[in-house]
Amino acid sequence: MSSFGIKLIYPQSPPPFCSFFTDDSGYLFVLTYEKGKAQNEYIYEILSPEGNFVNKVNLDALFSNGHILAKVKNGHLYWIREKETGEREWLVSKIF
Repeated sequence: MSSFGIKLIYPQSPPPFCSFFTDDSGYLFVLTYEKGKAQNEYIYEILSPEGNFVNKVNLDALFSNGHILAKVKNGHLYWIREKETGEREWLVSKIF
């Protein structure tokens, strides 16, 4: 029991996710800690608006300094990737 009278329960193994964002249709993209196929890629799990698992996709890390550098609209992912030179490029990928 906390000092505020609220019982806090912490799971033994919390779900391994880093961050998330949604698309224009209510799909949830959850960034996991699982490495993707290429360097700097991670597995994102896609959940439907009803909470059902839809798919897993390999995507580059879409977060920088706490900011989301991506948006999903009409089944396409629009995102910014920073090159090793510091230059940023705008990319579009089909998700569904």
